[in-house]
Amino acid sequence: MNRRNKHLSLLLALAALTAVASGQQARFFRTGDGSAFLLVPVESHSVNWVNLQPSGPREEPAGMQGLGLAIARASLFGSPLPGRAQGDALGWEKALRSTPASGSRIVQIADRVGIAVTFAEQSLERIARLLRVRTTRANLLGVTQQLNRVRKTRSQRLRAMPHLGIMRRTLGAFESARPLLTYLAEHSTAPVSPATAQAFFRRTYSPDRSLNIITGKLRLGDVERQLKAIFELPRSVPPTPIPGTAAATPTTKARPDAADTLMLGCPIPANLGAEALVTLDLLVEYLAGDKHAYLPDHLRASGHPNVQVQARAPFPAAGGIFLISVTKPGTTLTEDDNLTVHVEQALAKIATDKPDAVRLQRAIASLRAARSATLQQPEGLATLLARRWARTGTPPVNGLAEEARVSGTAFRALARRVFTLSGQTLCVPEVGK
Repeated sequence: MNRRNKHLSLLLALAALTAVASGQQARFFRTGDGSAFLLVPVESHSVNWVNLQPSGPREEPAGMQGLGLAIARASLFGSPLPGRAQGDALGWEKALRSTPASGSRIVQIADRVGIAVTFAEQSLERIARLLRVRTTRANLLGVTQQLNRVRKTRSQRLRAMPHLGIMRRTLGAFESARPLLTYLAEHSTAPVSPATAQAFFRRTYSPDRSLNIITGKLRLGDVERQLKAIFELPRSVPPTPIPGTAAATPTTKARPDAADTLMLGCPIPANLGAEALVTLDLLVEYLAGDKHAYLPDHLRASGHPNVQVQARAPFPAAGGIFLISVTKPGTTLTEDDNLTVHVEQALAKIATDKPDAVRLQRAIASLRAARSATLQQPEGLATLLARRWARTGTPPVNGLAEEARVSGTAFRALARRVFTLSGQTLCVPEVGK
């Protein structure tokens, strides 16, 4: 894409954000089978559709982390086409090439997994029928092979994590967050049975659990009628329950703790709304967005010139904790190290002092820059809307730029709730263990 077209695409996407913010054009509705749709019209040469289903360790059977992603991948090849025998594969990419469409990709957003498709306006009905077929198949071809690939990648990622052990201890210190240890735990090596895969599929691909975001040049009334006709009848096969997940016991052997890194975990209030979640994002950026953010600056001023800071929230997923890691290269950190005192003092100041206006504006600008980068992708607007919907559980018909509405008072109030000393857990390296 040349610079002029790239700039035009960004302007159109920003205009779409304004339209969504006004609440006048975005349209939310449910179809007869329970599927939820958000339509956002925007001047564009293509239509973008993001379809998401529940996934992640909280949905997957115990020990079967990665099954949701494996089924999402297999679902592109395990669906019967209308008029074909039940065992015929869908051949998703082949079907898309005849649509026409420019392809699709698997997306993972929050605790959901799905597919993003970009296609021409006249292909909407065909794409809708293909997506509908994905949720009604009776066979899942290739799940075992896909799960083996997901497991291999997941194991490599876990073993490569430099602070896995101390992360597990920090997360495990919070009773409410212990079920999330499954995100950091090794999976089973047992093969998935067809019955387990099918039960999980029926449970998570139930239409009333799906989210669908469509952006592009849309005639809202026509598209709504079209989608309601295609997604009208309930699925004939009822959902099958699967066993719930339990708190995991991590089994992957973690690397020895790095002697120069400590971690501090703080609880995050439950059931945060959209604006509070954006405030949480701002708090992460304000605290440790770059080397000139609040915490590294405070620690350098306190006599720690080479300190490195990272913050993540919620960690490792929704319902998790505010995790702060601090590295002081070339040292061995203990609970008695004055660095721990200075970290706690810095967090106490954020919770009580008025936020620095310049730093807060830098944090806001950073979030906007990240959003602008996403908007430059063809499916960027649909992805942003999907991310917001998945995080909050509410269709984003009232705007995306909440960071501009976050006041200093709201910022300090959330910081006070997160960084209260009574709720913090500090974990230092277990050297030599």
